[in-house]
Amino acid sequence: MAAFFAENGYETRLNAVLEGRSGGQHEVDVLADKADALTSFRVAVECKAWQQPIEKDVVSKLHYVVSDLGLNKGIVVSTGGWRSGAQRTAADLGIELWGPDELARHLGEPAAANLGASIPAPGTKEVTGLPVCSSRDAADRLVRSAGKGRLNLLTREELAWFTQLWVPGYCVRLTVAREQQRRLRSRLSSVTSDGLYEALSGTYLGPAPTEWSCELVEPRLALPASVRETKVHGALRAALRSYQKVTSAPAVQRHEATLHHLGVPVPCASLSIESTHPVHLPYWVGILQSGAQQRVVAVDAHLGTESEPMSAVLTANLPQIRAHFAA
Repeated sequence: MAAFFAENGYETRLNAVLEGRSGGQHEVDVLADKADALTSFRVAVECKAWQQPIEKDVVSKLHYVVSDLGLNKGIVVSTGGWRSGAQRTAADLGIELWGPDELARHLGEPAAANLGASIPAPGTKEVTGLPVCSSRDAADRLVRSAGKGRLNLLTREELAWFTQLWVPGYCVRLTVAREQQRRLRSRLSSVTSDGLYEALSGTYLGPAPTEWSCELVEPRLALPASVRETKVHGALRAALRSYQKVTSAPAVQRHEATLHHLGVPVPCASLSIESTHPVHLPYWVGILQSGAQQRVVAVDAHLGTESEPMSAVLTANLPQIRAHFAA
């Protein structure tokens, strides 16, 4: 959609975050601007690449965003079409709806067909992530060794359950402005980084790899997301605001440590969230049990190493894991 508007003379931004008249912040999937000497025209595009038709709440939400930001037009693009209630709401509120027919008309039949082909068929779930490079047996040994005592001579915890699963997450691209001193003058430079955040609690997992592979997995192996990308974005912005308010050296160091823990390069004068993409990450997971106590040990299925951050996250989400696999 951004490319379509750019080809028609608009300047576009992806995942643009703007402050509205109410004081709240809104994230727009595609913000398209066209201006001349006399006037400007701004469009917000909400993109829903869903199999299911959208409901009226999607339309109502975009209308509020458009009104609060003072934009000229709002468009909901839905590859799965829309319900009758959404169509009536859009007509009442002046929101445009673009479905498969509109996409074919605006983008052309081949491009529209490619969009439809990218949607998983019923009964499958598209998972974009790293390839599984470690074996089940190697991961099983790592998990069992984590349950042994000193020198691996005494078993403290028994392996109660073991499986492979895919953890939902987000790959977030940040551009960070950093102040540098050169010849008694300060100047800003920017650095771009891609980080991985799991979507169960929003924890930063580390830098994203430069290359991804794509494969389909069974739905039962992929956990559903518990937090939206906006929670990750909010945590990043809140940490930066707190960092910008302090001046003493100890406080600056504490807040820089917080930013570093969230995957933000420091020192940081400002940050911009350039893009966010959903991604699933493969893990071998075992539940270790000692009496009534249970904990999860997660092994990164790409690197073949134990992941302490993911082990802690999955231990905190044990009820969700049980419920998912029971279903």
